[in-house]
Amino acid sequence: MATRARGSVYFPPPDRIARHVHELWYDGPVRHLFLSRAAVDDILPSLGRMAAGFTLAAVAGIVLGVVVGRSRWVYALADPVLQFARAVPPPALVPVFVVVFAFGTPMQIASIAFSAVWPVLINTAAGVRNTDPLRLDVAAVLRLNTAERLWFLVLPSALPRIFAGLRLSLSLSLILMVFVTAAAELRAPELRPGQPDVTSPPANSRVQPGVHAMV
Repeated sequence: MATRARGSVYFPPPDRIARHVHELWYDGPVRHLFLSRAAVDDILPSLGRMAAGFTLAAVAGIVLGVVVGRSRWVYALADPVLQFARAVPPPALVPVFVVVFAFGTPMQIASIAFSAVWPVLINTAAGVRNTDPLRLDVAAVLRLNTAERLWFLVLPSALPRIFAGLRLSLSLSLILMVFVTAAAELRAPELRPGQPDVTSPPANSRVQPGVHAMV
């Protein structure tokens, strides 16, 4: 009721948002699960970029976390930097990646991967450091080499913390996917054929409900 009474193009009523959701994404045939062509063209590439960024963040975070967690000196040196990087708001780094990669898929994947890597890295390092010392002593008695200790002892002990970091990173990846996609799609210089210019007030009044529907 408040949005309807205000009549702002930036805060459309919920029923208008729902109507645009149906018009944009859910007017397709039954064999396509009612998804429209626009839904397939918009959602699947975004999910692909999110999956690529999340995969890169997961692999890099686990590998670097094991390296950092296995060395007491490396952990002592890297922990302040990691805590600082973790505290930086992910959307604040998007302009940096725009400058480095320009607009496009590499920028979006790099933004997602860089912002989502920190929870995995920090949790993996903490899980590796919390490995039971008694188990390490048993591994030394059994004369396990470094690879065997890592595969059979360190990684299983760190798995709960690793999955906790992956859960947080997945949430960050979803948020960054929406943010970088909106940033790339709403810029005026390279509009797709038929796409309205959202920088002008008349077009803004038409596009805003669609933007709310996407978010």
